[in-house]
Amino acid sequence: MHEAGDGAAALAMLNQRRYGLVIADWNMHPMTGYELLRQVREDPQLRETPFVIMTTKDQAHCFVAARRAGVNACLVKPFMPAALRETIKQIWPGSETPAAQVQEAATALL
Repeated sequence: MHEAGDGAAALAMLNQRRYGLVIADWNMHPMTGYELLRQVREDPQLRETPFVIMTTKDQAHCFVAARRAGVNACLVKPFMPAALRETIKQIWPGSETPAAQVQEAATALL
């Protein structure tokens, strides 16, 4: 698992190596999670990367824009680890993959 401080740093990391999953917070600066999502979906090399975006209940209305931009799943913070695990299982390619393999194979980028 690798972490990035903001969307711009995450995009740089995504351009350096392939990740199996991106988990981003909507509220990052200077590049938000939404802006990162749009950049990922516009890039032919990255557009198929599964993408989860999260934000607070107060900003959950933003999920409409995220869905239009091609996000795979949205999570409202705070959430329990089980909710994240279930979300990953739902969007992971070949979702019949056992949970242990999903957890091992998923490289998350925050």
